[in-house]
Amino acid sequence: MRILVTGAAGQLGREVLEKAADRGAEVLGLVRGEGVPGFACARADLTDERSLQRVTEDFRPDAVINCAAWTAVDAAEAPENREAVWAVNSTAVKTLALLCRAQGARLIQVSTDYVFGRTDDAEILPEDEPSPLSVYGKSKLEGERAAALCENHCVVRTSWLFGKGDNFVRTMLRLGRTHASLRVVSDQTGRPAYAPDLAALLIDAAEAPRRGVLHAANEGPFVSRAAFAQEIMRQAGLKTQIIPVTTAAYGPAAAERPANSRLSTDCLEQAGFSRLPDWRDALSRYLAWEKENG
Repeated sequence: MRILVTGAAGQLGREVLEKAADRGAEVLGLVRGEGVPGFACARADLTDERSLQRVTEDFRPDAVINCAAWTAVDAAEAPENREAVWAVNSTAVKTLALLCRAQGARLIQVSTDYVFGRTDDAEILPEDEPSPLSVYGKSKLEGERAAALCENHCVVRTSWLFGKGDNFVRTMLRLGRTHASLRVVSDQTGRPAYAPDLAALLIDAAEAPRRGVLHAANEGPFVSRAAFAQEIMRQAGLKTQIIPVTTAAYGPAAAERPANSRLSTDCLEQAGFSRLPDWRDALSRYLAWEKENG
């Protein structure tokens, strides 16, 4: 199987490359700058239709896994950035979808809990009506709709991604080593997703005929960001006190965050996929990697 991975230099893209190669797939990473050591990569601008067409026609992928996105949520709100945000998160997805449709390839589009803006405590089902609050969330929702232009597609929404790059866990560890206490919001609730575990699911989705929308995060209890931070400190052996505060008390941010990120993952089992491991186990594995490589 030939798999093209966009955003290959990012923390999720790198994991997808590794997982796909481990399964014997022929993989090509799509990057804007430096390549990924150990993997074949093509340099192309995701917002350049001719560039994408050249890569896909040369490589002829069986599946494209789109890990590329503008993810700087607050920066996306700046008027001067909005055109670029939409170009990457929506227009480029439309181009990929049309190319995949024309070439008979499957498209896996990675999306986000930010397409929702709910404040209730209910688990969110894949078929629930989206209600994004931010430019980032709105652009990702349009990306989902664009992906549907390729009939053979699957949208995988995830939440609170962490892995081998800048992420919430690494930030908490860094601050926890230098601060006696940290204020962390307690009214945003969801479940983390560990990049290596999510990457394995994305490969499964690329190999399967399932179409439509899936929700993917690591299993385990839903937690607030503050409770997640407390577990990070506990597992890392740090004594930093986590002080839960409301989003309003924490202070203003350019982009509004969803309060409810409780993505229901029952759909994975129903669609024939394995559920991701417990997020506490995933955190343990990540911390072991950080200790060895940090």
